[in-house]
Amino acid sequence: MRKVALVLGVLMVGMTVPGGALAQDGGQPAGDSDDVTFYGHVFTHGLGAPTPANTEFPTGETIYGIGTGGNCASAVPNAIMADCQETPWNKLAMFSTAGFVDIKSPAEFTQNGAYTQLHNERGQTKDVQLDDSGTVSSSLYGTWDAHGWAVRAGNAYGTNCVGPHAPGVPCMYPYWGWDPGVFENVVMEATMYHANLGERTNSSQAPPIQDVVESGEATVVADATWGPDQVINSLPGFPNAFQWEIDMGAPQVDTIPRSDDFFVVYDTFQQTGGENNCNRCPMRWWSGEFFPPSFELPVENAFTVERAVPTFANGQLAILGIMNSPWGSYDVDADSVELDVEGPQGDASPDNLERYADFSTAHGGHFNPVNVTWIWDYRADDAPTGEYEITISAQNFQNSASATCKATFTLEEGPDGAPAAGEVTEGVCGTQSAGAEEQVEESQRDVEDQTDE
Repeated sequence: MRKVALVLGVLMVGMTVPGGALAQDGGQPAGDSDDVTFYGHVFTHGLGAPTPANTEFPTGETIYGIGTGGNCASAVPNAIMADCQETPWNKLAMFSTAGFVDIKSPAEFTQNGAYTQLHNERGQTKDVQLDDSGTVSSSLYGTWDAHGWAVRAGNAYGTNCVGPHAPGVPCMYPYWGWDPGVFENVVMEATMYHANLGERTNSSQAPPIQDVVESGEATVVADATWGPDQVINSLPGFPNAFQWEIDMGAPQVDTIPRSDDFFVVYDTFQQTGGENNCNRCPMRWWSGEFFPPSFELPVENAFTVERAVPTFANGQLAILGIMNSPWGSYDVDADSVELDVEGPQGDASPDNLERYADFSTAHGGHFNPVNVTWIWDYRADDAPTGEYEITISAQNFQNSASATCKATFTLEEGPDGAPAAGEVTEGVCGTQSAGAEEQVEESQRDVEDQTDE
């Protein structure tokens, strides 16, 4: 038997169920949702320099601990500037991406072409259905530190690590800020938006988040304000990096269109006398493996096994599984993909079964669904005649969502007494990626052309 060619299709939504197909819900009970966490990979800051967020935990990423480069201050040293929210520098923005981030430090980000390695194709593979009975939440780290904007020394990027340490290894002593103390009336605002940010494959440039926010083109998904409250950092008994846990409430929209990107913007300041003021806006944003900024979405269609398709060819049975998540094929856990076959005598447990799969996350290809094909030589297994049910199951990358899709086929008794091909009913589950029908047809042609008797 030769390897079956696995093909990937282009994407759209709302495909109709073909004839002879078993329509299913994709494996999740109606009304259920999954809380999917997106981690920020922060290598810079400012509304004009957003950084990516996806379901990949930032393992091995060095600490980013630099504050506001614009200082949000007037020309007078140490002056208090009213309404520091007007400056784009006093913000942190994280946008959703498809695909893994290849770089691990701000220095690598700057030296190797900035956005070229962020896999920042924008937009989703399909509409994201949000659960308005769930909650959008956010977590991030920072130090209220007037020196945060000025200090860039060492591989800890502005943090003070007592003693030398290797990249990716925590300090032997706690991190601490340059200005330990108690800071009153600190406010942290978090707003999640969705907007069409233009060409999704334009991966070498920052997405125009500042433009759509300042022009009012972005739609609010959820928002919340923490404080005004007290922030204490670097004093005995208190964390060296303050952690903001922000409940952003139920999503204010039920759908994020597949053509849009979603992103979170954080803005921080001190509220004094009713004014949003700051003295040099001393926020030092923290990130990396040990301080991972994140946000969580309640999603109804977080992961789908879209198709389960049995195809008889040349005395063998090919079973095609197609699966995807709204944010790309990299979000499929390859180790979780399983095939169960139930026959007229129970669990069939085929011996002569081979699996072929392509879990490639090639740059620019994250929006294509993942194909997995199994080839079963049922005659070699002397499989009994009768009706069979197959179940394909899988999970997303962070194992927060799972799905199944079922199909049926029949083995009949052939003229020579050996099992032979009978009827098949394919499974169509959940929202389909575009071109799925063409993808199935092409895969069936590949099976017919490339399987050997």
